[in-house]
Amino acid sequence: MRSISFSLLTAMVAVCLTASSPAYAQGDKITAARLKGLEFLRGQQTRDGSWEYENHNVGITALVTVALLANGASLDEPEIDRAYRYVRKNVAEQKHTYDIALAIILLSRIDEYHNRSLIRDLAGRLFAG
Repeated sequence: MRSISFSLLTAMVAVCLTASSPAYAQGDKITAARLKGLEFLRGQQTRDGSWEYENHNVGITALVTVALLANGASLDEPEIDRAYRYVRKNVAEQKHTYDIALAIILLSRIDEYHNRSLIRDLAGRLFAG
């Protein structure tokens, strides 16, 4: 389980760096590797919409979802919707800065206006912590 989590985290970081860094030319090999990484991430999503990372399922789910969105995923894709619903459902019980901060990023990325109250509550928890 730990090796899968580490592989997931490594793939996700590689996808984020490749997609956002202007220093990389988007050649065929890089594009193919990026797409392969995105498919790997999609394949790791669990039935409840989460991705697993020991004691940080909300945070890793938010981070992977943001990475997918940053790489062209649509808000109406089932994987994105399931992940969004998972984060909204489970963020209230989170106590770690990592999970709360990444949930805020995802909530603001998907629908800042309708998530404003929840985002404020979560931000207040970060400040209080």
